[in-house]
Amino acid sequence: MSRVSDVLKRASRVVQSTFGSPFLYAERGGGNPVNCIAYINETADLKDERDIVIGTHPVVKLLKDDFTYAPRDRDTLTDSDTGKVWRIGLLTEESSTAWYYEVEVV
Repeated sequence: MSRVSDVLKRASRVVQSTFGSPFLYAERGGGNPVNCIAYINETADLKDERDIVIGTHPVVKLLKDDFTYAPRDRDTLTDSDTGKVWRIGLLTEESSTAWYYEVEVV
């Protein structure tokens, strides 16, 4: 792994642990739950095909290092602090260190 990649991963982990909250990730069909730190932006910009903001929607940021595979549509995240359950939707963006998914409260 390159030095730049290592630096990006460490920086992403610091930001996520500062702004994120502890969550329990569970697959839709069962399996072993995974503890992770997630950041949910409940007012992320929703853009049309011309990149014009047309509203807002909740989006979660999940670090790739917390998972052995990409989360899938209809898996859930439970906020360890509040108990609020979120259902994972479509992948909206991907970086070298994180996935961004649409989410909705269950």
